[in-house]
Amino acid sequence: MREIKLSHFSELALKSWKQGNPKGFNNQIHKFHGSDTEAKYNENKKKKKKEMANIVDGFDYKFNSCGYRCDEFANHEKNKKTILFNGCSHSAGVGIPLENMYSYKVAKHYNVPHWNIAVGGSSTQLMATRSIYWLLHLKPTVHIFQPSAPTRVGMYHTYYPQHPDWWSSVMNPEADGYELKGLINEANFDWQSLSCLVTVNHICEQIGTKLLIADVYGHFGDDMVPYKNWFNILELIEWHSWKRSRHRDFGRDLMHFGPKTNKHMANKIIAELGDVL
Repeated sequence: MREIKLSHFSELALKSWKQGNPKGFNNQIHKFHGSDTEAKYNENKKKKKKEMANIVDGFDYKFNSCGYRCDEFANHEKNKKTILFNGCSHSAGVGIPLENMYSYKVAKHYNVPHWNIAVGGSSTQLMATRSIYWLLHLKPTVHIFQPSAPTRVGMYHTYYPQHPDWWSSVMNPEADGYELKGLINEANFDWQSLSCLVTVNHICEQIGTKLLIADVYGHFGDDMVPYKNWFNILELIEWHSWKRSRHRDFGRDLMHFGPKTNKHMANKIIAELGDVL
């Protein structure tokens, strides 16, 4: 396969692939974010007091100049080893403080910048577009890629009322007015995910980056994915088994992984990477 370069892509593609959250997030600090809304927080405090008694509270979401919840990409010495994380809201740390995020813990363990291009609601395709852009820009030593849930597809809207010029993951297409329900199925998801991962894997091989695929949802079986570096980060069969577990811990929104689960995820990644950095 030919070498992939950013010059191969259109200006519109590069513009959209570079950006994290919508531009209003750049260099911003938000008290709530994504599914971790103030309204939901107040509702849970009244109706789910037992669960809320165990959550971590009193934190903000700080975004860098590109709209990501991580360090600035420019503030890095050349020839130093680095890790680039990518994923959906589980990797973006929705519901927990920055220091509890598994990506932050791994970065601190290896004494490298915390680079995380995860965005909540992303499909695997949207993650892959961000990986393509930032892998070719940053050329990290390691890339940790957390694929999406099987109910998400990615598309780009040149006009979208909520997020102009931004990608959207459609989990409920009828709510957005799109007749896409028949397209959201495992056949399309498997193909989209596998083709995206093949592309990300090729770019990593091209630039000499170690790729680690961290499956949170347990969608793929070992016999289906042609990567030795694919592993289920939580050792769960499916997402719903985590939600039913007695030992689960939640973020502030009572939807996403809490500090204990993130610590477990960080330990698994560190064990997998060993002394690669």
